[in-house]
Amino acid sequence: GGRTGSAGASGRYGKFWRPPDVSGAMKAIFNGDDTEVFERTGREQAETLAALLPSPDSVVVDIGCGIGRVAKYMAPHSKLLWAVDVSAEMLTMAQERLSDQQNVSYARCTDTRIPDIADESVDFVYSVLVLQHLAREDAFLMLREIRRMLRPGGRAYLTFPNLLSDVYLESFVTYAESSEAAI
Repeated sequence: GGRTGSAGASGRYGKFWRPPDVSGAMKAIFNGDDTEVFERTGREQAETLAALLPSPDSVVVDIGCGIGRVAKYMAPHSKLLWAVDVSAEMLTMAQERLSDQQNVSYARCTDTRIPDIADESVDFVYSVLVLQHLAREDAFLMLREIRRMLRPGGRAYLTFPNLLSDVYLESFVTYAESSEAAI
């Protein structure tokens, strides 16, 4: 279990992230539905992130958690892990997937705001290949939101794709084309 935040509608970004099932979610998150690769890469990413935690009793935020690919493996390293996403569908699947984790709370963000997480209450924020899905101005506002949540001395780990990589470029083009069609 865990608790779910009360934030309202997901705003303009949530409509792009409405997978019908776990397989669809895996494809949206990871461009494939190979469960072994999905789990292995989530575990490997969590190992990298866990080494950056300020302490074992850190409060951690996973922005763009999806169905919990990384959160599943970060929760054991955290005092409290906030799993945050714009998609109600993704959060529901994450809650099912992480139901054995007692230290996970869930929050739905609205565009660039995460109102359920208090100012300066977080030790570590990470976002893996998520912020590139936002308009440049919204990515800036999300960076300010991350700063709002972090305690003094807190840390953030943010990744962006290398569009010179064929895999990331193909994924980016597919997302951009599907986003344009949905407007």
